Order: sequence, then C-alpha cells, then structure tokens
Amino acid sequence: MHCTATPIEMLDQYSNELHSKNFEKKEDSLMEEINALQETKGIGLPNFLPRGVFLNVLQKRIKEVAMTPEDFVGSVWNYIERIVTGSSTRRAAQNLIAKKKNESVDWVREIIGMEKLTDYTCNLEYVANCSKFMAQQTAYMEIMNDQKKKSVINLEGGIGEIEVGHLRKHLGVAQQAFELKMRMIASWKIVLMRLVDSMALHIMFSIQNMINKEMEEEIVQDLMAHLKVAESRGCSMSHLWLQRNAIGSKSVSSCSKSQKKWWPI
Repeated sequence: MHCTATPIEMLDQYSNELHSKNFEKKEDSLMEEINALQETKGIGLPNFLPRGVFLNVLQKRIKEVAMTPEDFVGSVWNYIERIVTGSSTRRAAQNLIAKKKNESVDWVREIIGMEKLTDYTCNLEYVANCSKFMAQQTAYMEIMNDQKKKSVINLEGGIGEIEVGHLRKHLGVAQQAFELKMRMIASWKIVLMRLVDSMALHIMFSIQNMINKEMEEEIVQDLMAHLKVAESRGCSMSHLWLQRNAIGSKSVSSCSKSQKKWWPI
C-alpha cells in the first residue's frame, strides 16, 4: 500500500484489493468445483453437497487472500509510527507501536483461521443472494441434459456468459458443482464484508486505546527508566522529570488531536 496514504485511504485500498481477486474463471468454468467433488467422492445421497467439500474450496480462497489483511495492518501501524514518534517520546512510542503491530498481526491470523473453519453467517444477504443464484440451476441443468441446446449460459454473481458444454462429461456431479459455485459466490461476499468491517473496527479501537491509555503509561515507564539513570549520574530529578513529562504529555495530546483526522467516525 502507498506509504503516504492515510488509514481511511488504506482501508479503501485494502477493500478494493480483496474484492479485485477474481476466482470466477471464464475458461474451464466450474472445473474447480468438479475436481473438488471428485476428490471427495464417496458413497452417499445423490446430488447432496458435502459440507467438507464446501469448506475445502473456501479454505483455498481464504489462503489466497490471507496476506492482504496482514499487509494492511502493517501499513497502518507504520503510518501511526510516523505520526506519533516525536523526538522526546520516540523510544516509548516505537516500543508500544511495535507491540500493537504484533497484536494486530496475531488478531488477523486468528480471524483468518476462524474463517477457514466455519462456514457460518446470520446475514440475510447470503440467503437472498443464494436463492437468486440457485434460481439459475434449472436453465443450467437443461443444457446439461440436452445435447441439442446451446451450451452457453449467462450466470449472475459476477460470472457472466460462460461455456458449459464441457461439463456434460461430468454429468454425475454437474448439479452439485453448480450448487457449490453459487453457494460459494454468495458466501464469499459475506467473508469479504467481514474481513473489511472487522478490520476497520479493530484498527480504530486499537488506535483509540493506544492514544487514550497505553501511550501515556508507556511514556511514564520510559521516563522512570530515564530518571533512574539520571539519578545514578547525579542529575536533577525534578528538573528532568518536569521537562520530559511536559514534552511527553504534549506529544500524547497532539497525537490525540491528530487521530481525529485519521478516521471519520
């Protein structure tokens, strides 16, 4: 991400990057789903979509975008570091921001791990989209079952017009493959929404908490460490404390004011 962008601009770039990943290939359409179904083929009910197959395809998608959230939090905390690190509090701020950056990376890895494990949402948009996309199944299966029909179909969900004649060779799993594709498209929209919304909430909360609470504590600890060194060298404790504490407080106050410009809440 561009080093001069502000956090809100970084968030827009992050969202665009996630959504720009194109999983809907025009060539060999639905073959990823066909292969996934054939790899796990076993004894079971006909035209029944196993949950394990869905999770397998979902995990592959998440793995392909997993580094994007990590890159985003790294860029945001690098930006915060440039804003916060005044000369008098540089070491304290750098230590704290490094800690917050590591916490954000750990948090990102946790949410990525959770997305890989559970195909769940209470968002009604998923149900609406899934129903809309699945409504195209009848036309699709008519093409599969009738060799005389034109083998091109225009599908919603960002797919568009595709050739499906090659799927007639896999008629046994063609219907399952279609269902898997449509459910995945509807689900992926929700996954991306969560990855963007939760990221915005996490970053905003982390910045606010750092400025309003943790930064001052870190500066005080840093000042106390310097005072001990000064005392051992025979310096004036009161003078050093007042001077550095005044500068440190001013830095936190300035950072707090600047933070209001970073994110429009």
